[in-house]
Amino acid sequence: KNKGRSIFHETMSNEDEYQHTTKVQRNILERYFDQNSPSVDQNENIWLSTIRDEVAPRIKKSLIQLDGRVSNNKDPYASSCPPSYRHTLSLLQQISNSGRWPTTSTARSKVIKRNTNVTTDVIVDDKSGRSGGGSFTIINPKYMDGILMNDPSKSNIRVPLGNTLFPDLVKAVFDLEESISTTTNRQASSHCAVNCNAQFTPHIDSGRGSGQSLSMIVGLGSYAGGELFVEGETNDICYNPLEFDGWRERHWTAPFNGERFSLVWFTPEIKGINNNSKDE
Repeated sequence: KNKGRSIFHETMSNEDEYQHTTKVQRNILERYFDQNSPSVDQNENIWLSTIRDEVAPRIKKSLIQLDGRVSNNKDPYASSCPPSYRHTLSLLQQISNSGRWPTTSTARSKVIKRNTNVTTDVIVDDKSGRSGGGSFTIINPKYMDGILMNDPSKSNIRVPLGNTLFPDLVKAVFDLEESISTTTNRQASSHCAVNCNAQFTPHIDSGRGSGQSLSMIVGLGSYAGGELFVEGETNDICYNPLEFDGWRERHWTAPFNGERFSLVWFTPEIKGINNNSKDE
């Protein structure tokens, strides 16, 4: 045995061994494939050609597009904000960035899903609604001054904290509703739910509308996704107001990336006037 091994090594150099081994391996691989299949070299060439002609160009195109966005300082989720929305959006962003977003009610937080795919520096804590996001309600000052507060039966209406903290936002939000409603003849709402980076789970709102059966929602900000589902139908609400019956129709928010605000105007029945039942 040793003698045979010695003869083998004496008759073959290291280079010969390498070439011989390579040849044997190639023969084994070629026999593995069907005789009608391409050879090993051909398979490798096909694979390399696919990488060169199909995969690499797609990667290059994506990198060029990404580089263009970064070099031009463009937000990849940016939506063109119409002039009529700019003031309201600016106020919402100021409140969010300052960390002064009010606490989300316990009832409402139960239908909000934690969303970590946001571009803001701070992630929403759904248990508290603080840290730059969540949901709170404001009341239309016109209702408090002229319609609701003059009725003795409604003299105990509690003004939400949002009205006290953000009077400029309150005015801007209901002025925006009035501007949007000029083409729809929508009656002014008594309430508005103000939301930041809040993804709502499927639900139907508690209570019912008081003379105004339809709520109106609109999305603001720079985000991708975040459509409103109403009974399974998708609705793009980014600067595109939508009326729907949240008291009867099941609705929820699609997942999203970016910074997403939404406003939901509504008028609940009198006994629920302080009920923060609206969302999205």
